[in-house]
Amino acid sequence: MINGLDVGGTERAVEETAVCLAGRGHAVRVLALKPLGRTGRRLGGRGIDVASLEMDDVVGFSSLVAAARRLGALVRRDPPDVVHAFLPRANIVSRLGNRLAARRVAHVSSERSTDFRRSSRVRRLNRLTARWTDLVLAVSPLVRDVLVARDRLPARKIAVLENGIDLAAVDAVPKADLRGGIPGFRPDRPVLCSVGRFVPEKGFVHLVRAFARMATRAEAQLLLVGEGPEEGAVRDIVRAERLEDSVHLPGFRADVLGVLKAADVYVLSSVEEGSPMAVLEAMACGLPSVATDVSGVRELVGDGGPDPAALVVPPAVDWSAAILGRNGTPSSESERIATMAAAMDRLVVDRPLREQVARAARRRVEAHYTLDRIVERLEGHYASVRHG
Repeated sequence: MINGLDVGGTERAVEETAVCLAGRGHAVRVLALKPLGRTGRRLGGRGIDVASLEMDDVVGFSSLVAAARRLGALVRRDPPDVVHAFLPRANIVSRLGNRLAARRVAHVSSERSTDFRRSSRVRRLNRLTARWTDLVLAVSPLVRDVLVARDRLPARKIAVLENGIDLAAVDAVPKADLRGGIPGFRPDRPVLCSVGRFVPEKGFVHLVRAFARMATRAEAQLLLVGEGPEEGAVRDIVRAERLEDSVHLPGFRADVLGVLKAADVYVLSSVEEGSPMAVLEAMACGLPSVATDVSGVRELVGDGGPDPAALVVPPAVDWSAAILGRNGTPSSESERIATMAAAMDRLVVDRPLREQVARAARRRVEAHYTLDRIVERLEGHYASVRHG
C-alpha cells in the first residue's frame, strides 16, 4: 500500500519489489490511496494486481477514516498474510484499516525519508498508530534515528532495509540518444545529469548555482530530468545565470535508465533524502556520481577511501540540525555550493577518476544492493511478523 503511484523513488522501489516478490512465487496486490498514475499503469501492465482508493491530494481526518474503513472491508473480505505500507499517509491509513478489520493481519510500515518538514499533526498520528504495526522498516540508519528522536517510535520496533535494484533489468536497457529529443543538446560536451521531482528537498536550485560556478562550465552541460512545482524557480535561476544554452530541462522521461547511461556524471544535490534511488540507479548504470552527504548516501556509496563509489560533498543547507541537534557544517551555503562545483569539475576533467568511481559504484551495487538480496531480507521480515 502506498500514497500514490505516479513517479518517484519510492514508487519505483514499490514497483520493483512487487514484481520481484511475484516472481519469487508470492501473490502480490498493490493498493494506492490516490488515483493511479504512470507507475500504477505500468505495474498493471507487468501483471501485478493494482487498484486505488481514489483519495484526493488534500486529506482531512474524515477522509483518512473513510479510507481506513474501506481498507478494513478489503482485509475482511480477502485477508492477506501481510499488509506492507509505504510513506506516512499509507502507514497511518493501513494501521487504522487493519485495526478495523475483523481479522487483524501482520502489518509492516516503511519510512522512506527523514522528512524533516513533517507536520506536527502527522507526527502525532504516526506515533499514536505505531502501536498497531508489527515492524517499521527504515530505508537508512538516519531515517531510523529521526523516527526515534522526533516521532518517539520505539527503536526495538524499527529495522533498516535499504533499496535494491534489478541489475539484469538495468543492463537490458539501451543507452538513450539525447541528440534528437533535447533542443540545444551538444553531443560534444560532457553531460552532468540529475533526476527527480522539482521540489525544494531535491536542491535543484543549488545544483544550477553550482554548475554556474564550475571552472569547466563552458565545456559541459547540465541535464535536469523531471517535473514539479519548483521548475519555474529553477528556470528563473538558469535565466539569471545566463545558462540557457547549457542547462536543459526536458521534463518527464520514461527512459531514465537510458538517460543515465548516456550521461557522464550523475549529481545528487538533495538537502534531504531517505536513501536516494536515483543514485542507486546511477551506480548500477556504471555512472560516477557527486552526491550530497544526506541520509542514506554514506551507507549507499561506502566510506570513500582510495576507491570511492562517489564523491560526497556537504548539502547546501542542513535540514537535520533542528531535529537531531547537530551544529551542521561550519561553512556557508556559498562555500558548500563551491565544494559541489569543484567535485563536478573533478569528474568532468579527470576521465581516469570518472572510470574508477564508475567501476567502484557498480561493484558496490553488485555486492550489497541487488534486488534479490534485498527482497530475500524482506521475506525474512515478513516471516518474523507473521510468526513472531
